[in-house]
Amino acid sequence: MNKEKIEKLARSLMFELTITDEVISEFDTIFNQFKMIEDYPGINTVEPLVFPFELTDITLREDVVTDALSTDELLKNTKSHYKDQVKVPKVVE
Repeated sequence: MNKEKIEKLARSLMFELTITDEVISEFDTIFNQFKMIEDYPGINTVEPLVFPFELTDITLREDVVTDALSTDELLKNTKSHYKDQVKVPKVVE
């Protein structure tokens, strides 16, 4: 791992990072650990874990229709809106 790769990764994740020798060493360690996992025999046959517990006897509640806020009431609670849409800050470039 080198400084340029870490800078590119930080930019793609949209955060600022001061890159020091210690940071480069930490990234090397992390990526070496990923490589060890990738090289583990039979790792490609393991199903991805989506939830850490097996759930049985799950009962979901019934959906109940309730009165909703009108558009005007909802927009009163926003900092900014355009027509009947809530405006939010841009989060992805």
